[in-house]
Amino acid sequence: KTDKAWVSSGLQHAAFRLLSGALSPTRNETYTHFMVYAQSTLAEQTMPATLQMVDHVAYVDYLRFVDEDLGLASIGGELRWNALGDLTLASGYSIYVATDSSGSDRLLLGTSPVGTTSLTLPQGTALTGDLNYTHVVIYIESYLVQQRLPAWSLLLVDEYEGLCDST
Repeated sequence: KTDKAWVSSGLQHAAFRLLSGALSPTRNETYTHFMVYAQSTLAEQTMPATLQMVDHVAYVDYLRFVDEDLGLASIGGELRWNALGDLTLASGYSIYVATDSSGSDRLLLGTSPVGTTSLTLPQGTALTGDLNYTHVVIYIESYLVQQRLPAWSLLLVDEYEGLCDST
């Protein structure tokens, strides 16, 4: 016998049979199909409707950036990354500066379509505002939604050249 997780919506109920054992929020299970059983007050359907799960995984392996802009609080140069995985449903990349590696308080630097693995930031791209931007983060976008967490983050180093008084 396999365990079930019950999902209820009004008067309709669906039982998902978990073929890997008991449902546990701490276990990392691998499931391949949704199985939906119809149920009446007399019995449960013996042959479920099934749907195979398909998970397309796209990710960024590496993000590189060298700041070629010598001004303080501004950056410029080329961002490069390695795109890996199944990009079938991916539509592009969004690149931001953020206050941490998780993408908090992010500010969009630019977007790039799938098939490209770089974005050029013009010299003098300002890091404006009251926030201390410390990271560059990249998100993969699908045609429906942007991923919740950055695919990769990079500590931002703002290289600048200061003037000094030589007298």
